[in-house]
Amino acid sequence: MTQKRWLILAGAWILVFAGFYLLIWQPNINDIKAVQGKIRIADRQLKQLIRDVETWPSTVTRPKMESYEQRLQYLFSLVPSAEEVPQILDQIEQRGVQEADLKFISLEHDLDASKDELAALRGTTIDSEMSPLQSRKKEFYILTVEGQYANLIQFLHQLEAAPRLINVSEFTIRRIEESDDIEAILMLNIFHTGDPL
Repeated sequence: MTQKRWLILAGAWILVFAGFYLLIWQPNINDIKAVQGKIRIADRQLKQLIRDVETWPSTVTRPKMESYEQRLQYLFSLVPSAEEVPQILDQIEQRGVQEADLKFISLEHDLDASKDELAALRGTTIDSEMSPLQSRKKEFYILTVEGQYANLIQFLHQLEAAPRLINVSEFTIRRIEESDDIEAILMLNIFHTGDPL
C-alpha cells in the first residue's frame, strides 16, 4: 500500500505542478515574452532617436533652414531700394490707376506715419542674425482715386500682383454725391532698403 500511496502522492504532485505551470506560470511566461518584445521595440526606437539627435542639425534643421532662407530671399527680392520707390509710385499713378480706368486725385507721402514707424524700429533691438531686416524701411503714402467700384477692385488686384511689395494697410470708400462713382482713399505701405525718404 505504501507504494500505491507514493504513486498517488507523486501523481498528485505532478498534477499540482502541471496545474501551477499551466494556470499560473505559463501566462507569466507569455507576459514576460510580451514585455521583452516591447522592450526590444522601445530599444530600437531609442537607438533611432539617439541617431536622430546625433545627426539633428544636418538631417532635420538644414533642409528646413534652406527652405526658410529661400523664402526670405524671395521676400527680400520684393523689397525695392530707396531709389526705386519714386518709379514704383509713378507706376502706381500711371499704369495702375489709368489701366484700371480710375481718376487720379492725389498721392501724398505721410511723413508723420513714416517717422513714427522709423522711431518704433529704432527703439527695438534686433539680433545680429536679423541684420538684413535692419536695412528695411517702411514709408506710408495716401492715394486718393475716384471711379467705379469694379475698377477699384481691378486696381487692387494690380497692386497685389505688382513685382514689388506694396501693402494696403487701410482704405476708405465713399460714394460721390450725384454720381455713380466712388472715392477711395488708400494707405499704402512701401517697404524699401536704404535711408528713409
